Amino acid sequence: PYLRNLRKLNLSNAGDAGNRPEMDVETVRALADSPNFAGLQELDLGSASFSQAVWDEVLRCPWLTELNWLRLHY
Repeated sequence: PYLRNLRKLNLSNAGDAGNRPEMDVETVRALADSPNFAGLQELDLGSASFSQAVWDEVLRCPWLTELNWLRLHY
């Protein structure tokens, strides 16, 4: 129940090659479908290093248009 109160998420440096990237299309789809992100207001993806396919999935997230703040580049 506490994740339903999630308002800010910092995924900066996610997928960084030095940290053994594990962000994949399936993970992004799971995040996109999670009801815990329904109230998300801020998402930080600064310096995130994703493949093109993962970025495409990120941009399809249904709650993306509801954000008040989004950082894609650092």
